[in-house]
Amino acid sequence: MASYIIGQSKCRICKEVVSKEDDYMATLPFPIKGEDDPLYQFYECIMHQRCFKDHPLRFTLRDYIREVAKRPGSGKRFSYFAEDLDKILASEVNKK
Repeated sequence: MASYIIGQSKCRICKEVVSKEDDYMATLPFPIKGEDDPLYQFYECIMHQRCFKDHPLRFTLRDYIREVAKRPGSGKRFSYFAEDLDKILASEVNKK
């Protein structure tokens, strides 16, 4: 399990430090094919919400996590993860 230190850990996307004043998100480890998978960049990381909202794969990740949440035995954590992604992406729409 990855650990993050706010004020020291860097956003996986922009590589800037994530501060306590930032809106940020951390991702869970999720089933992935390996480091060659385009979604690997989101695997178990911390990032600014603004960076995620602008990322071209944001909806791909959300849709994939929704799919994982439906798999037998996946537990509720992926359902909660998908709900969190929905909320973050909904705030993107509401600001436009």
